Amino acid sequence: MSFPSWVNDIPELFPFSRGGIVRLPELIGAPYSSRVARIIDHPYFQRLRKVKQLSLIHLVYPGAQHTRFEHALGVFETCGRYILSLLSDKRSKAFTQRVTRQEIEALLLAGLLHDLGHYPFAHLLEALHHELDDHVDLLAEFLRGTIADRYPSLRLPRNTPSLESIIKQDWNQHSLDDICFFVSGKPVSASYTDDERNHKSILRSMLDGPIDADKMDYLYRDSLHCGVPYGRFIDRDRLFQSLTVDPVTNNRIAITEKGRISMELFAYARSAMYSEVYWHHAGRAVTAMVNRAIRASTHIYNKIQREEMVDLLINRSDEQVVQWLSGQGDPETKQLMGLIHQRRLYKRLLVLDQRGDKDLFELLDRLRWDRRADFDAFNQTVVDAINEQGLLYRARPLAIQPHEVLIDVPYAKKGLPRVTVCGEQGVLSNDDQYVGVWEGIGNDFERYVRKIRVYLHPDIAEALSASLGAKHLPHELRDKLKALLKDCAQQALIKVDQPLKSKRGRTR
Repeated sequence: MSFPSWVNDIPELFPFSRGGIVRLPELIGAPYSSRVARIIDHPYFQRLRKVKQLSLIHLVYPGAQHTRFEHALGVFETCGRYILSLLSDKRSKAFTQRVTRQEIEALLLAGLLHDLGHYPFAHLLEALHHELDDHVDLLAEFLRGTIADRYPSLRLPRNTPSLESIIKQDWNQHSLDDICFFVSGKPVSASYTDDERNHKSILRSMLDGPIDADKMDYLYRDSLHCGVPYGRFIDRDRLFQSLTVDPVTNNRIAITEKGRISMELFAYARSAMYSEVYWHHAGRAVTAMVNRAIRASTHIYNKIQREEMVDLLINRSDEQVVQWLSGQGDPETKQLMGLIHQRRLYKRLLVLDQRGDKDLFELLDRLRWDRRADFDAFNQTVVDAINEQGLLYRARPLAIQPHEVLIDVPYAKKGLPRVTVCGEQGVLSNDDQYVGVWEGIGNDFERYVRKIRVYLHPDIAEALSASLGAKHLPHELRDKLKALLKDCAQQALIKVDQPLKSKRGRTR
């Protein structure tokens, strides 16, 4: 099947023959035309050079020094591969006849710009403070240049054009609606009809879906830089060859049966990378320490102060944020950041997974992500109970301090949404083998990969191991800690679930 004639006029889809390239690890050439260069050279895009892709994971995997800048270029290149593959699929004839050059170029731009709103520790702050905008929702403000009205540290040099003006001039985009929709699912101002939204959702699913370009790049790139093999298992070429439009929903991409194994490898790579990299126990210890340090140093409890906090971070590098935190006057923060500088990380006191502790997971999930839950108060309650029961007396005769025990509850991440697999005789049924493998990987992810951990200050952890004569807790102490956590969580949830009342005593 031949491409629509206008496809040949998009140089970024054929970078090796009709435009320049910029080299990325490993042996990947991302498109680098003159109009791409104008975007990449913009101060807001160059800012991504300062934001590490994996934050402080380099304390665990020394090679993890790559940045959001590199990842954005990688997603841009991968989006081009997805586009060409889908446009060449004979089953997707209706989509190919309808899609426009403007939409394809908007998707390329969305791939290039999808992380423009990122800043150091963004995911951490968004999780801690739900009133903060998700970084993807900042995209339109970055493109228009109005982001500086909210965060003065992002004020552009005089006479610097906005990215929106560059896009409209070079890319024939009359608005930012499609670009923002492909990134966040929200157009800036347009109101799509149901038919338009379904059609554009096919393009969006190439950037944000179960087997999208974003995941494909970061799984591969993070694996490469961390020196682990898992993310490199994905058979990219085979998956590209099997892309098609989902004939059931007609609003997302699917794959043909020949791509089933590559799809399963995709799911396995995601599960393995979370297990061995993203949620590695030492990496989660660093996250818990920084989490506590930020809260201890700022005591940010209202939206204005939270916005000011982001302004302090959004134009800094990860290293500069760590240095800034280290210079704060709060002694708790100084101690935590000092330990990070020395790479003396908190140690695991207790590790829980859903196989044996599902009820505790449900309690802590409700507490951790409820907007009204005060997680620090829960942490304090746990420490008070540990001191009252003397559970760690043999390691620390004096009272344990609140910041010396940290509880880490990662976001609940469900299994990947189902991908439709199309066989020669139509869509494969739910009884076919692929469903069991795909869903099995997703279910195993929640059961085995996601863990709740209670961390302990390294000095106390070492003293506890010495007093026990072993690295692992005896069953009796472990059971007492689990029971203590459950009781404290139930007490905290009683407070959270109480109706909020106004000063006049009325229920809101």
